[in-house]
Amino acid sequence: LMRSRLPDERHVVISLEGTSEQLIKDWPALAEVQDDLIALKAPEGRRFSLLPKLVMTLRRLRPARVFAHHIGPLLYVGFAARPAIVSDFVHVEHDARHY
Repeated sequence: LMRSRLPDERHVVISLEGTSEQLIKDWPALAEVQDDLIALKAPEGRRFSLLPKLVMTLRRLRPARVFAHHIGPLLYVGFAARPAIVSDFVHVEHDARHY
């Protein structure tokens, strides 16, 4: 998570699952961005009820771009990005064992 940024850039990590505390416990490097870590605490399985919360979060943050990591977040953020008026959307996929 170490990265250089422009002075006015802000990076926010949004996790669909878990709490901030649990995420930091599982991935200690996230402690570095804990003030910019948002955990949406979604339950296991399909979480279509999460979409309005995700749309509202994206509208509040007004991101310049959104990166979705893996297929699940691609689907949720893909549906939420348009009503949240996100103009730049990137999907990253690796370790695709689920395919």
